[in-house]
Amino acid sequence: MENGYIKIFRKTIESQVFANAELFKLWMWCLLKAAHKERWVSMNTGRGETEIKLNPGQFIFGRKSAAHEMKMTESGIWKRMQKLKNLQNLNIESNNKYSIITIINWDTYQGSENNSNSESNREVTAKEQRSNTNKNVKNVKNKEYSEDFLKFYDAYPNKIDKKRAFISWGKNKNKPDIEIILDAIEKQKNWRATANGEWRPEWKHPATWINNDCWEDELENSSRLSNKDDEFLMVRP
Repeated sequence: MENGYIKIFRKTIESQVFANAELFKLWMWCLLKAAHKERWVSMNTGRGETEIKLNPGQFIFGRKSAAHEMKMTESGIWKRMQKLKNLQNLNIESNNKYSIITIINWDTYQGSENNSNSESNREVTAKEQRSNTNKNVKNVKNKEYSEDFLKFYDAYPNKIDKKRAFISWGKNKNKPDIEIILDAIEKQKNWRATANGEWRPEWKHPATWINNDCWEDELENSSRLSNKDDEFLMVRP
């Protein structure tokens, strides 16, 4: 591991990645693992040693070693890496031995303090992101909602900002069948109900629930809900 530091921008707190604690933890790990300068590393492929060139913003990724370091399951690590890829935070080039991870826009966000164009590049990127978001919202006006999304939105308790929720629905490529999503919502409703019929804290924004794959909350915590007292052990409200 190289010495030094990485730069974290304040707007990170507004990102989808920050909204998911384990995803944010993995993203920070990726930034810390990435090379800060060009270098060669030796890799055992099972048929001998080979040398791999890494450019700034790249690192070699292995599911088993990452799961050990992060104290996560291998499937959980890979699912979240795919999520970061879908969010365009990084790229993944894989073979049957290892993967090379490339942090997207590494030079823009981790470049030299003396790079006079870095700040202007960040401002342009932020403006482009806001512009694209606004365009997506406007496009929803001229696009019919899908049948599955309407089933989700009808079942989801916190009915706000339908257009943005639909945009997130279209972008999330990890969605399971709608029946699984609806079943997860019903089970999460039961989690929130206390013995006297009161409700737990407010449901997340529907777009956030979709972005964070929250239909998996039930699967991740079901083994811990053996009695009503265990309901308080849920990771996510």
